[in-house]
Amino acid sequence: MRELFGGAMVADIPATLADASDFRVVPDNQECFMHPANGTCVIVELMERAKDVADVAGDCSRFFFLDLCKANDAVGAATPSAEPYHGVLLPVPSSGAVAGCPFDVAEISEWLGSHRDTEEATSATTSSSSPSPAASAPVSSGAQLPLECGVVRRLPTPRQAAETTGELVVPELAPPAVFVDTCLGWQRVAKFRESQARNDVFVGIGIVRIPAPYNTDVVVSVTAPQRVHPKSSDAKYVTERASLLQCTQLLRDIVASLRVDDFGLFVCS
Repeated sequence: MRELFGGAMVADIPATLADASDFRVVPDNQECFMHPANGTCVIVELMERAKDVADVAGDCSRFFFLDLCKANDAVGAATPSAEPYHGVLLPVPSSGAVAGCPFDVAEISEWLGSHRDTEEATSATTSSSSPSPAASAPVSSGAQLPLECGVVRRLPTPRQAAETTGELVVPELAPPAVFVDTCLGWQRVAKFRESQARNDVFVGIGIVRIPAPYNTDVVVSVTAPQRVHPKSSDAKYVTERASLLQCTQLLRDIVASLRVDDFGLFVCS
């Protein structure tokens, strides 16, 4: 587990990803980690809650995906919504090839499908059991394991140091229930001003919405170049390719493990 924002949050981010703040300026509301060989980038960003975005499976994460398209000035195949900035959301699971997508998503689809089948079988065998008092919050119909899509659940229990002894203690109040949404896609983007040397990049977005009184959207993004233009500045540094499955599992692990140990990190509204 890696500490974020001075230890106020923690998440399962591999040690193979370097802390970008060691070699470049990172905004105070972000934590950024990068892989030196395959160009994978993980950003955990704290944003004021997007008030016009409802807690709807797919819609929430899609809003932030398109917002990133705009920020990256992404171009390429048009989205079904005909947004002015372009990227493609991957409908997973799918049969493999996706119209407008430059790479095969079969490995993600197979992984998601196998987990979904396992979950359905487990649910069928346990449906007659009475629910536990400690059961998690209800899950919306948009939920799909192992990626959390439109799920309402509680955050992991915080670990806080006692003021007198410094020992880790569990607070009396349970962590709040949060809305979690995830989407996968790709964008054709350029580094810096290299508009004629755009790269095809996998983009995974995970949203954890911290409710009132904090009203904060924790946005987790995982990006990884899949096809690097030979004239891109990335061509000198990206010597490996992170598979789509690796990227998807990385996003899943970070979002699932995200824990808030100090809610003073957020500004109450």
